[in-house]
Amino acid sequence: MITHTAWHIHLRTIPVLPVSEMLPYLRLGSEGYDARLMAQHTADRPDEIAAWLSSSARYNSPNLGELIIHQQDVRRALGIRRAVPDEQVLWLLGYMMTSIGNVQAGGKPRDRITGLRVTATALDWTSGDGPEVTGPGETILLAAAGRAVALEELSGPGVAVLAEGMER
Repeated sequence: MITHTAWHIHLRTIPVLPVSEMLPYLRLGSEGYDARLMAQHTADRPDEIAAWLSSSARYNSPNLGELIIHQQDVRRALGIRRAVPDEQVLWLLGYMMTSIGNVQAGGKPRDRITGLRVTATALDWTSGDGPEVTGPGETILLAAAGRAVALEELSGPGVAVLAEGMER
């Protein structure tokens, strides 16, 4: 799982194929596209991917959500902590509340937190109305992206509602 996720996010930094070459693979979904790129970049060594994982995701990119969320998936699984820069967390929290961001940033995060008042502690960010969920901004990103592992770092009566939404 870790190797596949690392490749999945690493491949988002490689220049994309021309649209004419990409369409057949996109019909297979992300897995097919990743498999094609993985086949083209087999020379990329695990140490190169590990070095890339220690760098910051590019700011203000449509892939920022995917990069941050999947990097944290890998880091947490390996017990490697890294604080995502506040400006990237704030940008992504705002982006995931937009229509396009709701689709691109982690599998409909806006839908998961609808009906909740979510507050990122230590950041100037609050969204919604309803039972409250509070916690670090990065943890809110992960929970909104459906990562149940993040729930234990959140507090408030809305956490139970958020957890129920992840089970559906």
